[in-house]
Amino acid sequence: MKKAVVGALVLVAVSIVGFNVWQLNQSSTTKQEAVNVETYRVEFQELKQYVIASGVAIPAEEERIYLDSGLGQLERILVAEGQKVKAGTPVLRYRADDISNELKEFEISRKRLELELEENKEQLSNLMPELRQELGNITDDTQREEAVRQLGRKKRNLERQQAVIILDIEAIKMQTAALEDKRKRLVVTSGMKGTVQKIEYDSSDYSDNPLIYIVSDQNYKVHGTITEFDHVLVKMDQKVEVKPKVLSGQAWKGIVRSVDSTPVGWSTADSATQGDKEVVTSYPFIVDLLEPSEELKSGYHVYIDIEVEPNERRLAVPHGAILNEEGQEVVLLVREGIIQKRQVTTGRSSDNWKEIVSGLMEGDLIVSSPQPEMREGMPIQTEDAA
Repeated sequence: MKKAVVGALVLVAVSIVGFNVWQLNQSSTTKQEAVNVETYRVEFQELKQYVIASGVAIPAEEERIYLDSGLGQLERILVAEGQKVKAGTPVLRYRADDISNELKEFEISRKRLELELEENKEQLSNLMPELRQELGNITDDTQREEAVRQLGRKKRNLERQQAVIILDIEAIKMQTAALEDKRKRLVVTSGMKGTVQKIEYDSSDYSDNPLIYIVSDQNYKVHGTITEFDHVLVKMDQKVEVKPKVLSGQAWKGIVRSVDSTPVGWSTADSATQGDKEVVTSYPFIVDLLEPSEELKSGYHVYIDIEVEPNERRLAVPHGAILNEEGQEVVLLVREGIIQKRQVTTGRSSDNWKEIVSGLMEGDLIVSSPQPEMREGMPIQTEDAA
């Protein structure tokens, strides 16, 4: 009997010890699972929607001056690279020797014709006195009539000669005016205010390459292209930030000046697809920079961030807080230290934020960066990131 009592007491003692060990292990496990997790308290954020495009920086205004073989031989370039010019500043001059000689020849020819015209007019004015004198010596009526006819023929010949002389004088005047105009064009002037950026002289090249390249001192423009999907979003006067690809950390503010409605390289013969590859149409647009851009150079390739929607405060969470589970968007909601999965509906997004249309309320606490090992019902220690 005593052995049975002792055995029972031992069994009870072992059970108590076993229960305490199990409870201790459970407590230890719970403490290990309650890890520190960074959380975010849901609130309204300013959402900016951007269209990202690329483009090339160009001067706001530019002028290319080419050699003109029709003006003869170049005599001198009147400016230097880096020189500031105004509209009307002489930049180059052609030789005027041949034109000067031609103008002298025209002047001599004009004076000779004017002398002939004067002589012609004098002959015409003397015809009637000569006729009267001749008729006074003729008594025969037939001879008198013949004298009158001869005088008429002589008068008509002189008048035709006079008309031809006048036409020749007018032709010389027109040729002289054309040469004078050409002589004026021998001195080529700048058509704009700016800086001579480049001078490249090749005496054998009269068309392909500009001799003098002038750019304006105004802020640069940017020519870019956007896809047909972005074309419906980009409008005139939208704010822009331009970032050169070769100048890290540099950015300039700008504004969309124009958006073209004609596609780049558009043709009615273009098909919607090329084989199995879908064709995406591109449209050109222009951005005016609103800030000085001395570091920016013509031809620099740039990124263009176009703010296509005004700033609006919307309920939003960080992009990284949203999970995708079998096509459903889910966040990990934290209630009293325990994780709960919550399906959400999202809307627009910005660089850092995703709009929450439904599923959460302002003030809700969620896990900022969910990890694969996190599961519903898991206890956590929260660390508010907002």
